[in-house]
Amino acid sequence: MLSSLVGTNGWWYTFGRNIFNLLEERQSKQLRNMLLKTFIHRLPVLQDLATHYGASAAIDSSGGSGSGSASGSIAGEAFMDGMDAEERELFVIGQDGERRIKLWYDTPLGRAKSYSGR
Repeated sequence: MLSSLVGTNGWWYTFGRNIFNLLEERQSKQLRNMLLKTFIHRLPVLQDLATHYGASAAIDSSGGSGSGSASGSIAGEAFMDGMDAEERELFVIGQDGERRIKLWYDTPLGRAKSYSGR
């Protein structure tokens, strides 16, 4: 598991920043750019997972049944296993936001506003 390399919570970016401070300027700049590029490229996947799991949690709590493919779920779980602690915080925020949107949308007011423009 990836988490055993840095610790249980996977402080990947914090670990990278600590190493960044030990390196010479040229090397530290390369490391900083790599960490930033990695973080930016992982954000869309993180948002997709948060949206999926947030909507599924809202459906489950309202008595419906969640949906999703098994292969997507396995890939999502593998991604989540390697998430940095900061990414996990963003995931929780995104998941909560999606859950709240889904719950609002399922109210009569939410549905009325979404169809009012048609």
